[in-house]
Amino acid sequence: MDKLVLKKDEFNSNIFELNFGYVDYYDPSLQTNEILDILNKSAYDITGIKINSTDLNAMYNFQKAGFYVVDCLVTYEYDKNNAKPISDEYSVSFKENVTQHEIVELASIARSVFKIDRFHSDPNLKTELADKYYYQWVINSFNGFSDGAIVPVIDGKPVAFTTYKINNVSESTSTMVLSAVNPNYMGKGIYHNMIQKGTQYLLQFSSKIRVGTQVDNIAVQRTWQKIGYKMIDVKYILHYYKKE
Repeated sequence: MDKLVLKKDEFNSNIFELNFGYVDYYDPSLQTNEILDILNKSAYDITGIKINSTDLNAMYNFQKAGFYVVDCLVTYEYDKNNAKPISDEYSVSFKENVTQHEIVELASIARSVFKIDRFHSDPNLKTELADKYYYQWVINSFNGFSDGAIVPVIDGKPVAFTTYKINNVSESTSTMVLSAVNPNYMGKGIYHNMIQKGTQYLLQFSSKIRVGTQVDNIAVQRTWQKIGYKMIDVKYILHYYKKE
C-alpha cells in the first residue's frame, strides 16, 4: 500500500469550485519530503487531513510540508451501557415530516450559524462558498443523504434540526451529524431537547451514539455532558493549499 493515499472529495470540489482532495491514509513513518513529492504530483488545489491529537510526529511533518491547522474536532459518545438513562420528558414538540419549503428554511439557518468550522477558518476559501457548503449539506441531508432528522417546532414552526445516520460507524454505533438552532430561539433549551430526543431515538437501533464539534464550541459540549456523553477523540484538521 502507498504511504500516502489521496482521494477526491466530490462534494467539496463542487461547492468550492476547486479540486478538493483529502488524505484517506498515511503511514506514520512518512517524512516531509515524501509528503511534498506526492502533493506536488497531485491534481488537487486543496487537500485536507485529520490527524489524531496524540500523533505529534505526523502533525510536525505535515505542517513542515505546508499543511496549516484550520480546525480541531472533538468527538463525544453516549454508551447506553455506561451512561445514565435518557429522559423522555421534553419542553418542545417535534415534527416528523417537513415540507420542501421548511427544508429550505432549515438550510438557511445552517448557512447563517456555522462560522467557526474548518471552511470558514481557511483564508484560501471564500466565505460565501463556506456558507453555501452548509446550506447545500442540509438540503442534501433532508433529501436522502441522511437517514433522518430530529426537528423541534415552536408554534408549529421548525426552529432547529439535527440530522442523523444509523449505524454508520459500526453495526452498533450511530451518529448525529449536523445540528443547528435558529438564533431567534437560542437560550430556550431547544438544543438540549433535540439532542436528548435524537439520542433516545437512535438508541432503538444502536448501543452507542456519537456527536462531534469544534473544540471551542463549549456550550454544546456542556449540553452533551449533561445528557451523559463523554469525550472519546480529538483530531486536528489541516489543509494544504497548492500555490500557483
